[in-house]
Amino acid sequence: MLDWFLSLWSEDWRAFFVYISGGAHQEFYASFGLILLAAFFGGLLALAFGLLGASVARSNTWGVAVFGRLYINTVRGIPDLLFLVFFPLAMTLTIKIVRTWLYCTSGTALFDGINFVG
Repeated sequence: MLDWFLSLWSEDWRAFFVYISGGAHQEFYASFGLILLAAFFGGLLALAFGLLGASVARSNTWGVAVFGRLYINTVRGIPDLLFLVFFPLAMTLTIKIVRTWLYCTSGTALFDGINFVG
């Protein structure tokens, strides 16, 4: 299938294309899909929290509206850099914990002090 494409290039380029399309890099290429998937679901989660916070802040009940305004002011007050740094860390730790629960025996400890074991 790639023969016509490879015939357009020199021997060095053909070796390069064969190298990058081989099985050694498939996990690397799959990681891009995981990053895009995480970004998509992170965006959906952020949208859901934003819409929920806005609707709670517009509530007619005084206590609920105060909680909604407090949530909105808290989220506005946190710099975006903290969200960009800590959200991926929390997400990867959550994935590791879920994988540990699914694939390890029931006696496996999740943490050894502050170090994650799984």
